[in-house]
Amino acid sequence: MQKQELEKCFANVCKHHDVEVVKKNGSPAETEAVCLNVGFRTVEILEGRLLLNGSELTIRGVNRHEHHPTKGHVVDRESMIQDIQMMKENNFNAVRCAHYPNDIMFYELCDEMGLYVVDEANIESHGVDFDWSKTLGNKEEWGEAHLARVQRYVERDKNFPSIIFWSLGNEAGNGINHYSTYAWLKGRDPTRPVQYEHARKEPTWTTHNLETIDKNTDIYCPMYPSHLKLEKYGELYDSDVNALPLIMVEYAHAMGNTLGAFREYWDMIYRYGVLQGGFIWDWVDQGLETQKNGKTIWAFGGDFGAKGTPSDLNFCINGLVQPDRTPSPHLFEAKKVMQPVTFREDIEAGTIEIQNRYDFLSLDHLDFFWQITLNGSVVESGQLQGIQAEAHGSHTINMPKPTIIQEAFGEYHLLVSAYMRETKSCLPKGLEVAWEQWHLLTNAPVPIASISGLEPKIQTEATGLTVVAGELVARLGRRSSEGAGCLTGLAFRGLELLAAPLQPNFWRPPTDNDYGANLHKDCACWRFAGQKAVLLEDLQTVPQPAFVDISGVLAVGGGGAKLAVTYSISSVGVRVAAQWRPFADQGPRPALVGGIGYLRCSNDRHLDVEGKAVQARWRDMGEWQSLTINAAKEPGKQLEHGDKIALQAVTAKTEAELLLHGVVPTPQSAVGLPDGMTGLQVEATGDPQQPCWTLRRANGAGAAYSGDEVSLEAAGKFLGVVDGKVVALDAESSFTKIILDIKDPSLAHDDTH
Repeated sequence: MQKQELEKCFANVCKHHDVEVVKKNGSPAETEAVCLNVGFRTVEILEGRLLLNGSELTIRGVNRHEHHPTKGHVVDRESMIQDIQMMKENNFNAVRCAHYPNDIMFYELCDEMGLYVVDEANIESHGVDFDWSKTLGNKEEWGEAHLARVQRYVERDKNFPSIIFWSLGNEAGNGINHYSTYAWLKGRDPTRPVQYEHARKEPTWTTHNLETIDKNTDIYCPMYPSHLKLEKYGELYDSDVNALPLIMVEYAHAMGNTLGAFREYWDMIYRYGVLQGGFIWDWVDQGLETQKNGKTIWAFGGDFGAKGTPSDLNFCINGLVQPDRTPSPHLFEAKKVMQPVTFREDIEAGTIEIQNRYDFLSLDHLDFFWQITLNGSVVESGQLQGIQAEAHGSHTINMPKPTIIQEAFGEYHLLVSAYMRETKSCLPKGLEVAWEQWHLLTNAPVPIASISGLEPKIQTEATGLTVVAGELVARLGRRSSEGAGCLTGLAFRGLELLAAPLQPNFWRPPTDNDYGANLHKDCACWRFAGQKAVLLEDLQTVPQPAFVDISGVLAVGGGGAKLAVTYSISSVGVRVAAQWRPFADQGPRPALVGGIGYLRCSNDRHLDVEGKAVQARWRDMGEWQSLTINAAKEPGKQLEHGDKIALQAVTAKTEAELLLHGVVPTPQSAVGLPDGMTGLQVEATGDPQQPCWTLRRANGAGAAYSGDEVSLEAAGKFLGVVDGKVVALDAESSFTKIILDIKDPSLAHDDTH
């Protein structure tokens, strides 16, 4: 082949070439001949950016386990094609082989159909420990095992052009063995970057803080970073030509009802060039089709073996698609947010800027259409002609507007969509690739203030108010009655419309990710906060022409927060407006069961927890210092002198959950202390829900507040700090004095709904 005949590979347009490879055994006779399907491209990191064929690349990726709904890990060609097809149709351009090399057929199909691949060594020692002194990655005797696995998969897969970078493994700690595999790989294949999430100095990652990147990775590939963490990296390194590009190895944990705040990730990626995308965890629910109780179910942990069989429960059910590849709702969220064409409107100028987010393609393969709807029904539509924008470019058009405004009440919306013009790169003609919708205008209903009719009549009773407005009857509860401050009944033409009082609600069903973060317990005080809200003063009535305003203030929870509610009642309906008034710092903040507290010890430093180690190193109310205070009382109740409490700390994080333990004295762990003092070591190894410390205020009986001097006693031992060590001392002293700090809650603006 001549050089000018070679065409470089891209994810959406890849030209392949057949190459015949012949092996001869010292004679003219051929001993072996094979035909390889190859492509040509360059991958490099230059001036802080990942480049493919010299152009910056944005990774719209997903992690994929090999899984079949009936065959388990035995995945056939049809299933592979279906996965790649669905990924591309939903705006993914890359896949990470998590966490092992895949069947060779998968790489062949990625070459053919056009999908970037991160190939990964079958190395994970998650269950050992990530500490440098314990991890297998830093033990010399495990060196050959690490190197052999890297060498084998690289030698097998090196000729697939779809593989754009290598991975040293997943969650296998860091150390000498990963330095060795990185060095070998860079020498064996200098044409591809290498990534390793654990290439950092710290044993574990944190959600918000940047790690110290080690030398054995070409890409900073953090796991589950927050938007704040991305912003920090972007601010620090966007203009640094020596920085590593950031590509999230796993993010947006797609378990259960999820992918909230996904848009915010991509806002950051588009804002900073050094942020070049990431791989969602993960593609497919790993459930198996099983018959149970006469029904077909997707079986997972707990569905196999006898009762008590160890499992990870539903943690393998965290995909964008179900085992049979039926899309879950969050797949559509991912497609929308990652769409390669975005739209930015300027209402005042009446224009829409169409932004081409493709890395290599123009918009010539797309047709653009618009439609205007009134209350969801199309009233006008058309095609947008002449849209032209090269890769990373844009095109501005005039915004279509309705030509006729109907008098009927309703909302007008504009929808602009981009569709595949022809079948190309396995994407079918007519596939919707991108869309955006805007609210144009609303023909508003008649405001309550302009309603005419009979003046409502108010009947006052001991338990409530009854408002009669024409054929509408509304009832509200007064103080000391059921449903106080709430709409307890609403009837129209004699038909009751409410099955129960209309009470404020601060709770929703927890999601799988909520359970993983322990939010169902940490936020339990909100579950029944609305039902238990207390009307502070009697309802106030303000008659207006043809309607009446009835208002009250509800005390919510034990922290001083309030909800002001106003009911505007007329013959045409009831409008409810609520204003949230968070607790204002008008005095010491109460310490609440289930709330977060910080213990400022005798050395004027806050107690902090790292792993199981309990220390007092800094005066700081941060993530490491926060302790959830649990007690055998209802969440949200105020703590008092004499309460037994548990100090719950986050001791580690996994993909599945936060690991929680209680701060406890450790029996039979005497600590050597000066001046003849004796005590026990304190560790975060206890039951986080089991109270063991008795809270005692220096001022004696009463409720506990921020700023109180307290002591904590467990079985005759007192929590204290001596020479920087957190210990349980045998007697109270100046070393056991603790100040209870409660962080000032952020105050939100009042919102009307």
